[in-house]
Amino acid sequence: MAGFCGCCQSDNTGSFSATSAIAVDAECLLTGRLFLFYSLVCWGRSNLMKEKSPVFIVGPGRSGTSLLYRILQKHPVFEPQNCAVSVDLTESQVFSAPESIYDKERKPGVGAYSYMLFDDSLFNEFTSSLYWTMRWQKVLGTGVLSRGHHIFASRLSFNGGLRKLFWRLYRGPITVRSFFETARKARGVERILEKTPQHLQRIPEIKCTYPDCKIVGIVRHPIDVFTSHRRRYQAERGTGASGDQMKWLNFTVEQFCERFAVYEDIIRHENCRNGGSVIWVRYEDLTTSPQKTLQRILLFLGENYEEKCVVKDETKQLYWEIDPYLFDEIHTKTKDWRVFVEQGEAEYIETTLKPQMERLGYQRYSENPR
Repeated sequence: MAGFCGCCQSDNTGSFSATSAIAVDAECLLTGRLFLFYSLVCWGRSNLMKEKSPVFIVGPGRSGTSLLYRILQKHPVFEPQNCAVSVDLTESQVFSAPESIYDKERKPGVGAYSYMLFDDSLFNEFTSSLYWTMRWQKVLGTGVLSRGHHIFASRLSFNGGLRKLFWRLYRGPITVRSFFETARKARGVERILEKTPQHLQRIPEIKCTYPDCKIVGIVRHPIDVFTSHRRRYQAERGTGASGDQMKWLNFTVEQFCERFAVYEDIIRHENCRNGGSVIWVRYEDLTTSPQKTLQRILLFLGENYEEKCVVKDETKQLYWEIDPYLFDEIHTKTKDWRVFVEQGEAEYIETTLKPQMERLGYQRYSENPR
């Protein structure tokens, strides 16, 4: 009998009384019913979202994903009605870091709990409905499945059946769909809009979870991307940020070129494979012709054009003050690359990434300084 149920108790003689047996049966029955109830709630919420078409913004870091996120959030179908400010730039990271989806840590601007606007009631409802799924993920997900998925997801060649198999074994689709349906209520939006740059490398998992989703990718001239990292690194260092906090901004020119080449490979691959569900936008087009570019994006998303999306936002958020351009009017030029990047570094980047730049339609800066 020992180990049959964690709630089983015996009397002092070591035998089970009739009352204890009844209590055990009742509690086991209740546990079974709760399991069934939570499973049905989870299944219902998941299937409710499966047929919907959420929008995911992806792209290399410092390429303008936050700017596009801010612009689209001012559209009526994406605007959070339950947010204290008109725009919330939180990155959920549910595809790039699925093991952290249940973390209830107050991290402004990042994480599932923050994306749900720190709504305790709905977040608890979400985690409770996935109790058994969460136990499965904690037992296996933190071990073989989680590590295996991250290994395969990090390799572009592993973009098909095996990656999806690991994602389904991890119960990723049902977890993420349940999360976003709850987050939709927490945020008070008609249609889910989410931005996490790292999700550029998780498009197979996104498509596995939402076959009818729309993905908006944004790209930018590599010199401007590298310059933006340099400027942000200097700004972060000026605030006294630790080395670990700035690690994502601190890398060599060689490392940057390797990453950019991988991102461009993903863009080409996904453009060929999922052309109907993925649209790629150049940052330069968004800043020089915002109305025209936004019309193109909204037509792709099946939404009406709204002029207010490209009007200056007066919102001020403390943790985004380090990037003031995000809430200012749209600028065609935000910085001079020569202030942050040496001429030799620029030449190395543009020589190394020449094929990628040509495919993306970019000219050299180092030979034609602005």
